[in-house]
Amino acid sequence: MKSHEEQIEFALERNQYEKAFSIIVDYQSKPILNQIQHWVNDRSEAEDLLQEVFIKVWKALPSFRGDSKISSWVFRIAYNESMNAIRSRKRKGQTVDSSSIEHLRSESEGHSSEEILEKFAKALNLLPERQREVFLLRYYQEMSYEEMARQLNLTEGALKASFHHARKKIEEYLLKH
Repeated sequence: MKSHEEQIEFALERNQYEKAFSIIVDYQSKPILNQIQHWVNDRSEAEDLLQEVFIKVWKALPSFRGDSKISSWVFRIAYNESMNAIRSRKRKGQTVDSSSIEHLRSESEGHSSEEILEKFAKALNLLPERQREVFLLRYYQEMSYEEMARQLNLTEGALKASFHHARKKIEEYLLKH
């Protein structure tokens, strides 16, 4: 039995774009939706962005060159759409919703979990875009540097530096506030 990637490649080699697209949607909708939701912190917005991603995939499928795996290519489109949405939201004055950072709920000396979440969300929003995205991928998705390097087309060294700087800035912010 062929893998999903092989099935898609086989369909593309035969110019069977509808079949290739159907396989992509069937096998990548859920993981891509989950990833987008982690980036934008809003299920409804993530669902809208997923539709935009698949529209772009459909339009670009005939010109897919095969320089990377289909899943990496779709991930990159999802990443770009999500980052555009985040930039747009930021321009409109909207930021990361502190309530979306649920798994950080813990008590700290003299601070409620809601205060901690709010401070953490503020610290995330203050990070430069690249540092924020690397931090979120590493911390929430537990993605390896090697995997991030493939997905984001960056070196592992650059990603490690971005994560380190992001973590230090968050820590400094939390200690000050």
